[in-house]
Amino acid sequence: MSDPLWGFRWRAWDLPVLLTSAALALALQGPLGPTAWLVVLPVAHFFLFCDVFRVPTRLELVWVACFVANVAGWQLAGGLSTLSVLLTQLPITAGVIGWTMRSPLYRGVLADRINPDGVRALEAGAT
Repeated sequence: MSDPLWGFRWRAWDLPVLLTSAALALALQGPLGPTAWLVVLPVAHFFLFCDVFRVPTRLELVWVACFVANVAGWQLAGGLSTLSVLLTQLPITAGVIGWTMRSPLYRGVLADRINPDGVRALEAGAT
């Protein structure tokens, strides 16, 4: 079965990857404490960006660069915590998703309502 051209998609490996990242975070809680949950954050965002909102790769890379800088900045400042990273990363996430959804090339969830012309163009190109 091929991936849908637009909208939400679910792939066979999505659930195992999400569960593995959660298991890894649980396993790392001993040595790392609550910051072990930082493992889940990029994995969950990868799912959100690739399968739900279908964010272009260049914007995913912007998010990753901001995430690395965010974690490094909090670590250098001595205030690294899952909550601090999450609270400063969420506006970046919202910006990436908002930018993607406003694009004329948007093809993620609800694309048929948000970008009907783009969906029609995708479907016409696939036939």
